[in-house]
Amino acid sequence: MQKPENLEKRERMYYKGCMVLVIVFECLAGLAALLSVVDLARTAAAPPDAAVVEEIRGTLYFSVTMTYSYTPVGGHIPENFNPKVFETAWIAVQLFAGQIPYLIFFGAIRRMLREIGAGHSPLNPGAVRYIRTAGAALVFLSVCEGLIEQLVMGAVIYGRAVISNPFSILGLFGGLLILLFAGIYRRGCLLQQEADETI
Repeated sequence: MQKPENLEKRERMYYKGCMVLVIVFECLAGLAALLSVVDLARTAAAPPDAAVVEEIRGTLYFSVTMTYSYTPVGGHIPENFNPKVFETAWIAVQLFAGQIPYLIFFGAIRRMLREIGAGHSPLNPGAVRYIRTAGAALVFLSVCEGLIEQLVMGAVIYGRAVISNPFSILGLFGGLLILLFAGIYRRGCLLQQEADETI
């Protein structure tokens, strides 16, 4: 971890703490994505046995009856749905619509902190694109994760799109705030550059 010489002692402590937390979360997101890839390969290679089918049916029933986030259709589960296709689609959706964007989000935050710590000033133009990437990833997670999940799983289970409040308003608000902050930070970097050139 690079030592942030441009920060005060207390700020360095906060910086190091944030960097450690972000690295931990990034590693967890990467591990989850890796496990999903393994599960996806395993599921695609071998049809689930009767026990797995029952487990899938139980998971599906819990999903449609307990939360709107997955496939919120009454609680009726078609008897002829393909459990292998269901499990494969479920893992793929979680991987591409959830875990990989989270990995991108935490990776962007880590790189942002690295850029801020590496410059002569906390206002480092190199950090702007990482702030934007983090904001865009959070907006995607808030708007698209639930939507893709419901569209795909609704099509797999019921043969039609199933949409029911798939958006995270708080997550979307947070992502938009990050994008707004990126614009403000970029403006601050330009002012810092003009001040440096004046000096």
